Amino acid sequence: MSFYKIFQAFSKVIFKIYFRMKVYGVEELNAKTYNFLLISNHKSYLDVFSLGMYMKRQVFFMAKKELFRYPIFKNIIKILGAFPVDRGSSKGGTLAIEKAVEILKRGDVVAVFPEGHMNGNDEKFLKPKTGFVRIAVASNVGVVPCSVKYKSIFPKFIKFRRWMPFTRICVRYGKEINVSEMFKENIKEANSYEIKNVTLKVWKNVEEQYNL
Repeated sequence: MSFYKIFQAFSKVIFKIYFRMKVYGVEELNAKTYNFLLISNHKSYLDVFSLGMYMKRQVFFMAKKELFRYPIFKNIIKILGAFPVDRGSSKGGTLAIEKAVEILKRGDVVAVFPEGHMNGNDEKFLKPKTGFVRIAVASNVGVVPCSVKYKSIFPKFIKFRRWMPFTRICVRYGKEINVSEMFKENIKEANSYEIKNVTLKVWKNVEEQYNL
């Protein structure tokens, strides 16, 4: 058994007991034998573990490059499927997109957080970036909208309330979306307005999952 599977099994027990975790729609994803792209809102570092915990296949994900500065932690998150993204430069973003496409094309599953960074506001989402649309089209894969929601009994001014006991984590996986079919023309011929419009339409599904 791989380190990833051991970590996954251990995390299931901890999250089930400590966070009273609930997951909806994962059975349909586990029945898929092909690759796809997961997109989700981003409220906590726990999101990464929550998204892939009940999936049979390993989920690879982007992580900010700062997390790769520490040798031991770097090796752990790489085993868990992380690859770096430099959020401070356009070149770094392009390289991360290319890496995601490479992983998808070899048949694996990738998860991205289009908001770009963690959003601590429980009621509002940040405006999504268009990168996930480009990844999906370049890889010729479908997009599965997901949401991760935290319900804590502690007041909002407590920064780490989502990590505290009696917090409930709810993960919902939606229906797969064919992004390529949403463009009137080939994406290479699409203008920035159309790309942003498709991005927002797909992202709306994440918000709907979150509000269920």
